[in-house]
Amino acid sequence: MIIFYYVVFILLGYLSGSLLWSRIIAKVFCGHNIVEENSDKNPGAANVFKTCGVPAGIAALVCDLLKGFLPVFISFFFVPTSSFLFSLLVSSPVLGHIFPIFFRFRGGKAIAVSFGVLLALSYMTPLPLILLIVLYIFFSLIVVFKPHVWRSVVVYVLFGFLSALFVDNIFAVAACVIIAVAVFLRHYITRDRNDSITVTLFPRASDNSKK
Repeated sequence: MIIFYYVVFILLGYLSGSLLWSRIIAKVFCGHNIVEENSDKNPGAANVFKTCGVPAGIAALVCDLLKGFLPVFISFFFVPTSSFLFSLLVSSPVLGHIFPIFFRFRGGKAIAVSFGVLLALSYMTPLPLILLIVLYIFFSLIVVFKPHVWRSVVVYVLFGFLSALFVDNIFAVAACVIIAVAVFLRHYITRDRNDSITVTLFPRASDNSKK
């Protein structure tokens, strides 16, 4: 019976992740196809902000967070966390967002949904969420990669590595590694191979020094 519940929540997580709310909100409420109208073809909240404005962007961001948070958080009350099936359950909304069944398996970069998943996982252990937040802050304010796709590539590689080192629950570690590998591959495979990479330390300080 427990396996049945695992399967149900894995499917719920995947289907929840497959709902590309950024694409839906932009299309239904703003009449925009954010995949076709933006150069990176990403159906994510950042492109909703860019194309449709702040209110629609906030709505898309909240929905992307919730679709990762809700199925994982609710599952805590139905299934035990001491199984690798739980690791797959935790990562299922991220996998759904990257490979959405409702959009021909052509999904997004899964940053917001992974934050939502880790927010739910913090009910069990807060360290993965803290690691991802700190890494994004560090690589947004102190060491800055351009184009920004490389920020996410580096962040998720380090996130998976640091989770394996410091998170003490093996099933949480497995979930974090699955998420890290999936998001890393999504960014790395879809990067523009013609872009040159630049790295800047303390970019604001560098900008001020040029004035």
